[in-house]
Amino acid sequence: MNSFSRHAATYDDYAFVQRDIAVRLLDEFDYPAAENILEIGCGTGNYTALLRTRFLKARITALDISGPMLNIAVKKNIEGIAFLKADAATFTTAERFDLITSNACLQWIDGLEAALMRYKEMLMPGGVMTFSTFGPQTYHELAHAVCLAGVGGNIAAQDFLPQEELTCILKKVFNSFEVKQFFIKEDFNDLNSFLRSVKYSGTYGPGLNGKAGLTRGQLKRLESAYRERFNKITATYEVFLCLVKS
Repeated sequence: MNSFSRHAATYDDYAFVQRDIAVRLLDEFDYPAAENILEIGCGTGNYTALLRTRFLKARITALDISGPMLNIAVKKNIEGIAFLKADAATFTTAERFDLITSNACLQWIDGLEAALMRYKEMLMPGGVMTFSTFGPQTYHELAHAVCLAGVGGNIAAQDFLPQEELTCILKKVFNSFEVKQFFIKEDFNDLNSFLRSVKYSGTYGPGLNGKAGLTRGQLKRLESAYRERFNKITATYEVFLCLVKS
């Protein structure tokens, strides 16, 4: 999570896809009239602000592991939010919530099943959890171009859970669940613009952290491979929207 803290100041300038997903997450499901809400991985507070608009009278607790991201969220002066610095992977509390929700965060948690078990224990009877998470087809064009160009480096998204594994985990933990898959495509003028977006939204993998991870020659080969295969610099985001009930 260090990449999110390092680039907290620029995150909002590049998190267009995350904001789009946040809107869809609230639009796709029927939500209860929640009075006590927990947001997991609030980042700079963009989804938090949407939650406040949607649930005007609810008590909202929003947590994130990154202090710099939380500082930006606090400065947005979203009314009535209790911000908390905590690790989403290990967080627990005796408090109970009728809605737990998270946008574009849970793909970073190792041991997702164990984390979801803890979240389930924090739901009130009849409570609901909703979340969005990225799938392994995210940045598949970049992964393909990296292979063609022979420049090495890991694409973090390749380690994200595919839908069948995510579904298997949800089936183990919850009595009822729903998963919706969709794709977002984003085009860029050149490879450097794309890599800056990946870097400053905190989503790069080891060896591909923008210009710092590749030589000028490697970047040139990578862009050539990208355009040869896809005719342009484009990025696909695989997204799962999930609703689960205790």
